[in-house]
Amino acid sequence: YVYVRGLGDRYTKTTLNGMTIPGLNPDKNTVQMDLFPTNLIDNIVVYKTFIPNLPGDFTGGLVNIVTKDFPAEKTITFSTSLGITTGMNFNENFTFYNKGNYDWAGFSGSDRKLHFNPETIIPDESQNEAYLYDLSKGFGKELGVNRNAPSFLNQKYAFSFGNKYKKENVTLGLNFALNYSNDYTFYEDVYQGNFAKNSEGKGINQLEKLEESKGTIGQNEILWSALIAGAIKHKNNQYSASLIHSQNGIGKAANYVSQNFESTSATLYKHAIEYSQKSVTNLLLSGNHKLKDDKWELDWKMSPTYSNILEPDVRSTRLSYNQEDGTYGLKLGDGAGIDRYYRTLNEINFSAKADATYNLKLWNGEDSKISFGISNSYKNRNYQILLYQFNKTTDFNTFSS
Repeated sequence: YVYVRGLGDRYTKTTLNGMTIPGLNPDKNTVQMDLFPTNLIDNIVVYKTFIPNLPGDFTGGLVNIVTKDFPAEKTITFSTSLGITTGMNFNENFTFYNKGNYDWAGFSGSDRKLHFNPETIIPDESQNEAYLYDLSKGFGKELGVNRNAPSFLNQKYAFSFGNKYKKENVTLGLNFALNYSNDYTFYEDVYQGNFAKNSEGKGINQLEKLEESKGTIGQNEILWSALIAGAIKHKNNQYSASLIHSQNGIGKAANYVSQNFESTSATLYKHAIEYSQKSVTNLLLSGNHKLKDDKWELDWKMSPTYSNILEPDVRSTRLSYNQEDGTYGLKLGDGAGIDRYYRTLNEINFSAKADATYNLKLWNGEDSKISFGISNSYKNRNYQILLYQFNKTTDFNTFSS
């Protein structure tokens, strides 16, 4: 991400070829810069002041990424890199889960989908219906994480092609790029604490420990993007079209041991499995026309974008530990429980603008111009979150570790 003037994300805006596009993170106003292949970028312009033909929803600065229309010459590039971080790659204690069939491509796959209609009425467990058993049985069985999962080298691959074709009165430009990265992250001895201030003591002694968690976190991130762009120039008219798609898949697993010091004094063993799939698809159509001996210049652009964020079957399992007999139980009063989350966010964004420029000379002979235009943006966002909790109907506390 790029921040202008050192300000945070909310004060910076990123545009592609002058058009607004959503990023992979709905909580950020700017867009990840590593989505765009560097060899297809013509220039990057940073605006730190307001002018009429720019969007008004930034204060720190606006970063405009301009892609190439016509390469200077034919280019074919391929690059690859392998990396290792001590303690993260090839760590025998790497914490993870059994990957899905399409995790390598940044897609969640059908194995994580909810197996029934979200509007299904779930019967109460007291009714002891067989239908409830069938619904529960359809969820994935994996709740615990693997403490010695494989973690390979970090990998990056990039390929691009660009060329310009000249005919009699027509010039054609073509660009294509594909990027792929696969990274592993692992943290041992993770500590999370919950403290409260009390009236007794001074300084750090005023902080009373309420709860603490210790454990490990493993993460595998896939990020790939593809771009294809073409342009045609005929006399005083130029037309361009580009299509870019970015796919991001992040798998995360965590293993914690939590101790409560306030109300329950319980020890909880927590396992969490999470997968997040994010994608952005953007189409840009644009044109430039010079009219009446270049006195008039018209620029127009249309850019529909579809973005999707999917977090299917986020699993949180918490079992209370009995130190006396070494058993694990699903004691809800201790904070134990089994939760399954399904989150989706879909956004449709359409932007269009047209700018007209008239070139003239002032009375003193200086070249001047008058510009005016119109722009409009439409955005529709749908968000849904589903939570399913598993409750035991009998008094049993025999769980394996």
